[in-house]
Amino acid sequence: MKKLLAPLMFLFSLSLASCSPLNSVNQQKVCKNEEKVDFINNQNLPFVYKATRIQVGNKYLTKVKSVYDGDTFTDYVGNKIRLFGIDTPEIKNTKKSRKLDPKLARLYAEKAKKILRDYIENSTVEIEVVAKDDYGRNVAIIRKNDQIINLILLARGLAIMRYFDIDNKKSKYYQPNYKKLYNTFKSAEENAKKQKLNVWSQDDINKIYVLKKNS
Repeated sequence: MKKLLAPLMFLFSLSLASCSPLNSVNQQKVCKNEEKVDFINNQNLPFVYKATRIQVGNKYLTKVKSVYDGDTFTDYVGNKIRLFGIDTPEIKNTKKSRKLDPKLARLYAEKAKKILRDYIENSTVEIEVVAKDDYGRNVAIIRKNDQIINLILLARGLAIMRYFDIDNKKSKYYQPNYKKLYNTFKSAEENAKKQKLNVWSQDDINKIYVLKKNS
């Protein structure tokens, strides 16, 4: 019971500290060609009804259609979105490693996918686009009911921090404007490690992930 309560209490305290007020988004930047937009929340964020090229730095609302895995989903207009700053285990590992245990990785991958699905599938969520990845997907912070979904997965030990750097200016993942979020993510990950939650319950994280330096 203590292990179950600890991450929940930790998340509650972090949500109060890290969820800063949202900035409104310029409608013209988000929806071109007079696309239909409905301002449905008190932050005046636009709801995107059509597939749109969203610029980095913008925030908008969308409805989630399907969850692909623990850190990737598709909305109802066809945009593919990846959760920023975290990496959940792969359901199917294409990378090879002598230490990797595919069955163990899949176990935690399915757990992460279920959590993400339970939180956001068929729900309206807020997307804050931080970057674009090599596949053209929006890499984003996902919020629902003032909770950061990326953070929930970290706090439950179903994701690790990855592709997020605030120190190395040469890194493709350098994001100096998200220092506060970086520290929040780091605290959540460290807490999950101490509690030995999910992926951190294993004696070697390399059984679950194929890790490269500076990834």
